[in-house]
Amino acid sequence: MRIRRHLKADLSEHPDDPKRLEAAIALRRREVALARARFAEAPEDHTARGILARELNTLGDLLTLASALDEAEALLRETLTHWGDLGRTRAHALTSLKLATALRLQGRPDEALALLAEQLLRIDDNPNELEVYTPFMTIERGVALHQSGEHEAAQRDLQDALRHFRGRNATRQVQHIEQLLVFMGA
Repeated sequence: MRIRRHLKADLSEHPDDPKRLEAAIALRRREVALARARFAEAPEDHTARGILARELNTLGDLLTLASALDEAEALLRETLTHWGDLGRTRAHALTSLKLATALRLQGRPDEALALLAEQLLRIDDNPNELEVYTPFMTIERGVALHQSGEHEAAQRDLQDALRHFRGRNATRQVQHIEQLLVFMGA
């Protein structure tokens, strides 16, 4: 199992050893099965739906890390449906960001860009609750723009995000963006 090294910084709470990752995926699959069963018994139960969404989201993270991107995409899309039905706008925004990453990693930057544009509009409509995600979405948009050949726009996005995180002394994010800029030849 190949672990996507460039995601480790973003998913540091997940295993970085292939055997541990396989074990974590197996455990999370069991948790998803249990959550699905509970939700099937009581589809009107918001708690059961929330638990299912959380478990699907976590499994989607792990599968992205393991490069199982088709399955990760499907689970993240399902998660978005649940978050939307629950009115969980912050969780929906974060899962959309994860889905955009999975789409980009599958070589579908245009779909990732469309999803990010939609989410950034939602943030504009609800800035108090969601603007915390803007710089993270700006990073992902920059990487997707680079992948789609729009190098200048990509560098602008990453520079914007870099300024944001430097202003907050967010060392980890600053290092991540600086690595991306080096990779992109900026």
